[in-house]
This record gives sequence, structure tokens and C-alpha cells, in this order.
Amino acid sequence: MHVRIRIFGKPDTVVVVESKLTKIDQFRRIVKEKFDVPPKLQRLFYGGKLLENGYTFHDYNIKLNDVIQLMVRAQPEDSPKKKTDTKTDKTKVSNGDMVEYK
Repeated sequence: MHVRIRIFGKPDTVVVVESKLTKIDQFRRIVKEKFDVPPKLQRLFYGGKLLENGYTFHDYNIKLNDVIQLMVRAQPEDSPKKKTDTKTDKTKVSNGDMVEYK
């Protein structure tokens, strides 16, 4: 059995799958080998549904030559940094007073 993987902006790629009993988490490993996208960053869609681990192709009624869309999540940052702005601006208001704000 084979299915086609579609990534936005790229041509479809044919991927061979053992059977309709292939689990989605097994398929994610196949996608990793083919596209070098870690399973954590894969979002797989078929027929508008997000494919979840633990289910099989049969559960989603995926057939020969069907198209599965792959969306790649953004890489998480290693250490989130908080932006602190210590700059203070001054503005003169209509009555002549100076107002400070951050």
C-alpha cells in the first residue's frame, strides 16, 4: 500500500506503508526517515482530521493513494527569554508637565 504526503509548497511524495493496520506512530517514523522531521514536530491531517497516535490507517479509512497533509510545527526555543524593557520615555503634555512612562 502507498499514500501520498503533501507539504505546503512542495510536490507530493509517495510513501510506502505496510498495510492498513499500520499505526500512526509507526507512520510518523517513516515520515521522519523520508523528510527528516522529528515525530514531535509532525502534524498529520487526513480529510480535515488530525491523525493521532494509537490509531491505524484503517481507523481513519485511509486508502491506497490517498493524500495525507504534513504540517511541521515550529521548533521550540531552548530557553525562553523574557524581554525586559527598562527604557523610560518622557512626554510633554498640553499643560507643560513632563510625564514619564515605560
